[in-house]
Amino acid sequence: MPEPCSIKNLVLSLKICKKSKNLDHAMCMYTYILNEGLENHKGLSEHLVAMFVECGSILDAEEVFDRCDQNERSWTSLIVGNVGCGNLHHALSLYKRMREDGVDPSSFTLVGVLKACGMLGEPERGREIYEEVIEKGLIKSDDEIGGGGVVVVNTLISMYAKCGLMFDASCAFKTMENRNVVSWTALIVGYAEHGREDEALKCFAMMQKQDCIIPNAFTFSSVLKACSNIQALNEGRKIHIQIIQLGAENHYSTGNALVAMYAKCGCLVDAQDVFNKLTLADCMSWTSLMVGYSEYGYEEKSLSLFDNMESKGINLDAFIFACALKACGNLEALEKGQKIHLLIVFKHIENELCIANSLIGMYSKCASLLEAQNVFDEIQTPNIISWAALITAYVNSGSNGETLKLFGLMQDKGILPNNAVFICALRACGALVNLNSGVEIHTNITKMGCEEDLMVSGTLLDMYAKCGSLLDAQAIFEKLESRNVVAWTALIGGYADHGPYSEALVSYERMQEERIAPNIATYVCLLKACGNLGTIHNGICLHFEITWKGVEGNQLICNSLICMYIECGFVSRAHELFLTCLTPNIASWSSMIQGYGLHHDSHMVLSCFEEMQKQGVRPNAITFTCLLDACSHANLVVPGWEYFKLMKEEYGITPTVEHYTCMVDILARSGHLYNAMKFLEMSHCSTSEKTWAALLSACKTHGESKIGAKCFGHLLQVEQNEYVWSDRGSNKYIKSRG
Repeated sequence: MPEPCSIKNLVLSLKICKKSKNLDHAMCMYTYILNEGLENHKGLSEHLVAMFVECGSILDAEEVFDRCDQNERSWTSLIVGNVGCGNLHHALSLYKRMREDGVDPSSFTLVGVLKACGMLGEPERGREIYEEVIEKGLIKSDDEIGGGGVVVVNTLISMYAKCGLMFDASCAFKTMENRNVVSWTALIVGYAEHGREDEALKCFAMMQKQDCIIPNAFTFSSVLKACSNIQALNEGRKIHIQIIQLGAENHYSTGNALVAMYAKCGCLVDAQDVFNKLTLADCMSWTSLMVGYSEYGYEEKSLSLFDNMESKGINLDAFIFACALKACGNLEALEKGQKIHLLIVFKHIENELCIANSLIGMYSKCASLLEAQNVFDEIQTPNIISWAALITAYVNSGSNGETLKLFGLMQDKGILPNNAVFICALRACGALVNLNSGVEIHTNITKMGCEEDLMVSGTLLDMYAKCGSLLDAQAIFEKLESRNVVAWTALIGGYADHGPYSEALVSYERMQEERIAPNIATYVCLLKACGNLGTIHNGICLHFEITWKGVEGNQLICNSLICMYIECGFVSRAHELFLTCLTPNIASWSSMIQGYGLHHDSHMVLSCFEEMQKQGVRPNAITFTCLLDACSHANLVVPGWEYFKLMKEEYGITPTVEHYTCMVDILARSGHLYNAMKFLEMSHCSTSEKTWAALLSACKTHGESKIGAKCFGHLLQVEQNEYVWSDRGSNKYIKSRG
């Protein structure tokens, strides 16, 4: 047997290995002890267990533990070690074995066990363990064991706080005779983490006033987080002054918390100033500043910070990439987003779900639907966020039919829709005027209890209004607990589009009675209703209200006023407004062209279009619809043909049914019925019921029976193609399409 001094030297060596956390040295020591046959020495075994725990080798620690005589210290080392490694259930099972073996826990044992309970979200289990220990007197008072009792109660408070049981945490706190900064901080953290920020701030003030305790860096970090959550800027500034006075500004946790607080409160200059003064800015401080700039609309600054982080070699995690991609999406900076995508691929993290979802969102906002779809297709197991991002991309791009297909496919895959997906699907139904699908989706929303969400109910209202189902829209509207401007506008818009138009104005009066201020969209809908009614008096009153509120310069408002005056027959007033528009857009020009056409002013129609081209405004399909319609009303055959060719050849716009119908009307009005018929027969709209019906009506007007008979034949063929015989022998036709 070695001399006692040899054992002391070995213990000292084990402690050195434990402190250095050098596993290689630890294994050498263990090998030596085994060779000397000392592995079961009582004085060495507990140190061996503790050493392997600190070196991160829990398996070796358990091997030594199983081969030696277990005491409280070795049990505690193993339990605490497993807690530190995240083996929480195993730690609790070890504690159970410890008690079954009759070994009493120490305050350190109990601290480890309570931590495990808190991390597992099992406060009741922690409470039972604590009460048993106290009842049996295994943990003495604070002073008798050098403050061990304080540590235990602090951990108890932290456990309750972590689990959101703030009443229990407060009760445990109140039982303490000797509170320290850790006690107060544990309580402050709990309040800050569970949405009770005001109480966190009260605790912070009481800590200094009642117990005269000086906050530490972690206290400051916690209370600053509370300030961030509720944007309590004034309180945050006072705490910052206190931090400076105590010289704690450069502590990494305090500095990060200050940057985050100022950034969340929108004080980006202050956030940047604190950031610049940090001795060592870590990933958290960079990220806080980056998110702050992005949230308040400074996406360029946010991306600049991202570039700086990359150049400085700072480890870029998934959250940082998500922030950068969001900024790219908001800026519609596709090229920058693609570069970040390449960097993500280079780092081999493109398969991380949060990254993939952010990429889909970025490509969606940049109107790059194909790339969004490609990213989605590479996800092995898309979650609801993935589906929501893709469906949002399709609905935002106007691909409403594909949106509904994806909505159905998602459910076929067993993924339940969330509110965001329901909203997208309802938007698609509204755009397509697909009432049947909208009703079906409404049924699912009701089954899942999502109708209570204000955004969902508002979109339901909007869908029914767009589909012309105004009784359903009204029913949803009346059930709303809180009617905001969006809900009122959706209802008014439904009446403005589908009638009765006067109800739009009645609804606006009710809206004013409830003191809901209208927005731009509200005024647009009201002006449309006035135009449809032809009530110039109401239109002028609205115009006065719009001017008084200072929103006349808005382009949508200006265009709506122009349309309203045209619909009411006041073209000259519309022209005056058009001339005062700051930047007339394609809608403004199209409205004026249509207005002059309706009033048979062919000269102004032609000059308007020429001037629009001179101004560099590119016409769209709607512009040509208005132009051809104007030519029809003004009986301008030659210009009509020229514009039809120009649309296809110069601007590459594929003619729609509306364009062909206008051309037929132009030819028919001028008596060129045969040419109109041949034009239709040669076009891809030869199966359009609408165009043949227009030509048939013209034949009736001109008394052209021969061409009319041919038109009727074509129309009958179209009708027959739309219906097929029922396969049940009922001698009834059923509609096959449309």
